[in-house]
Amino acid sequence: MTQRFLSFNFGVAFLVLISTSAADVSAGAIGVLRLADGRQLPNLSLLDPAMNAARNALISDGHTVTQVNAINAASFVNVRVLWLPLLDTEGLYTPTERDALRAYYDGGGRIFWIGDAGIYNAGDNSLLSAFGIVKLSGTYDTTGPVSAGSTHAAASGPFGAFGSSVAGSATFGLVDLAGAIVPTTALYTDAAGPGAFVAALESAGGGRAALVCDSTIFADGLDENGGHRPLLRNLMAWLSSDPAYTPKGSNISTGTLAGACNSCPGVSVTFASVTTTGLTSVTAAGGGAAVCGYSAAPFGARPEKYAGFGFQISTTAGLAAGSAVTVTVAYEEAGLNAAGFGSEAIMSLFWHNSVSGAVTDITTNRDLVANRVTGLATGTGSFLFGAVIPADDCNGNGKFDVCEIAWDTQAPGGPYYCTTNCDADCNENGLPDECDVRSHYTGLSAVQSPIGTGAPQSFEFAGLPSAIGDVAIDVLARGDLSAASEYIDVRVNGSYAGRVFQTGGSDCPSNPNTGRVTLPSATFNGFVENGVATIALTASTAVDPNLCTPASTVQVRIEYDAESATSDCNGNAVPDDCESSADCDGDGIRDICEIAAGEADCNQNGVPDACDLDAEFSEDCNGNEQPDECEGLIRLTLAGMPSGGGAVAPVGSTDHEICSMAPISAVPAAGHCFGGWTVDAGLPPTNPEASATSVSAGNNQDRDGPFSEDHCKRTGRCDGLSGRKRVVCRRS
Repeated sequence: MTQRFLSFNFGVAFLVLISTSAADVSAGAIGVLRLADGRQLPNLSLLDPAMNAARNALISDGHTVTQVNAINAASFVNVRVLWLPLLDTEGLYTPTERDALRAYYDGGGRIFWIGDAGIYNAGDNSLLSAFGIVKLSGTYDTTGPVSAGSTHAAASGPFGAFGSSVAGSATFGLVDLAGAIVPTTALYTDAAGPGAFVAALESAGGGRAALVCDSTIFADGLDENGGHRPLLRNLMAWLSSDPAYTPKGSNISTGTLAGACNSCPGVSVTFASVTTTGLTSVTAAGGGAAVCGYSAAPFGARPEKYAGFGFQISTTAGLAAGSAVTVTVAYEEAGLNAAGFGSEAIMSLFWHNSVSGAVTDITTNRDLVANRVTGLATGTGSFLFGAVIPADDCNGNGKFDVCEIAWDTQAPGGPYYCTTNCDADCNENGLPDECDVRSHYTGLSAVQSPIGTGAPQSFEFAGLPSAIGDVAIDVLARGDLSAASEYIDVRVNGSYAGRVFQTGGSDCPSNPNTGRVTLPSATFNGFVENGVATIALTASTAVDPNLCTPASTVQVRIEYDAESATSDCNGNAVPDDCESSADCDGDGIRDICEIAAGEADCNQNGVPDACDLDAEFSEDCNGNEQPDECEGLIRLTLAGMPSGGGAVAPVGSTDHEICSMAPISAVPAAGHCFGGWTVDAGLPPTNPEASATSVSAGNNQDRDGPFSEDHCKRTGRCDGLSGRKRVVCRRS
């Protein structure tokens, strides 16, 4: 299926087309029969010099003229209208030729034929017999059965009206149509004068035939622009059109809705009852109010919040009152999707009933396989192909929710029209994500009456969510409010909120005055108690409650953005539904929500530290209930005392992995001896009495060292001074 993209370049009109099995040919190609076997009379051939005026008129109308040398299917391939002029009185159409002409006609071909009413000849009758028609036998036949015809499409056209139907009592005629084996027949006389009679025929396959006489009088009038030439031009326009013509009960195919729905390759119309045939046309229409960036059809009556395509169907055919009109719109799914009409299942047909003025959904069938939508109306007029957009606007930004979410979302409900710069809908619930983490609250009270001095009013709003941003409190009032001394004070749960109508009011307007008090969210939330706010309105003493007739009225509206904490527990503007639902401790609260509430997550892996330790995902070598990966390095600081008593290593502070063993050593100076290690914080050395040992780099701990007394063992000479070394472990 070729993909076409929708556009809204409306206003292009186009003619209706009837499907035909005839070969694709130029709409105006006239093939003039010129037989070489002597059967054909030379006059009334469109190629003869005597027909120059008529031929030039047809060429100026856009037709082309070519020569056809034989009556067979091969000769008709590039012919739209086959011109069959008069045969000699002794010349006949053979059965084979009649069969070829009938097959051409039945398949959608068009035939123009000129006969002679004044002379009964077998040549004329040999052609007419192919259509079940009998030629009349006399020049002035006063008794022969001449069929009267109803108004026919060929009776008028781009070159004006040419005549009227022939009554049954006519004194001059061409043929008897009583036995014609075609669905639509009519007999006319030309307004230019006697001698030009027309039988107009039509086949079920879209073929047409115009049978004209009298040859002599008709030919004489073709050189006169005011004579029979308008008739000829109208007949050729009717015959060669593709065609803007409505036979009884036929299916009319309009072709592509160019200029409207470029992804709609065809519209067809079927009239259940056509009392008189006529012309049918379809005009594309568009423009109008913009919805989701698309234009709705501009008809005065249409469904509210409709987006799609409009077209108008009109016909000059006679239709039985209330008879069914079936309209089918073919579409290309890829093109509709590319334009934002996400689901083909929501596309519908609407019809504007010009009598009732109502616009109704007439959809009777959606063929999602064949990509067609069919509707059933009881008349022609204005039609719409599109969808009605739901009116929800959860965030109160003036855009419908379906206009903000990407068209390809899998959310139920649809349709979704946004194609660029769309809002996220990560949980595909049909709402922009911001509406999941916050909502737009709008509350509207009932109308109360009256309002004025001695007649205060109050309104209770319950179930109020916590506000985010400013809160608008609107007072809608009809009353005595035209002066500066005439105003209304607003209180929320007894707390003063503001004053309205001290300026900008009027007395008893048809549409209420609107005054607004705006409160910061913190102030409003402070006024509200358990989700309930009572808005009290007290008018100044100058406001007369009885001034207006009918009585004064007042109403309150509250509007603001509200919290929705249950759907975004961590406040990151992403709905909880779109984040992890893990609950490591099985307490029914998501891990992300517990962390947001204060549970430690030092490694920031989205899992509370306690669960990391319980699952042995993290180690806790020092037993402080904190994952080791969150501890960082432990700093070891060595100091020698007393000063000059010896040396320690490593000197100063060094960093070590938590719970690792850090080597330490002490070398006493001359006259000193090593007295053991003491610990100010952390774990003791592996061997506190050994001058070379190690210490665990654990958590900081304050404890009394076990070596508070000297353990110096005097050997040889000693200055009596004891040596003591101190090791301090601190976190980096």
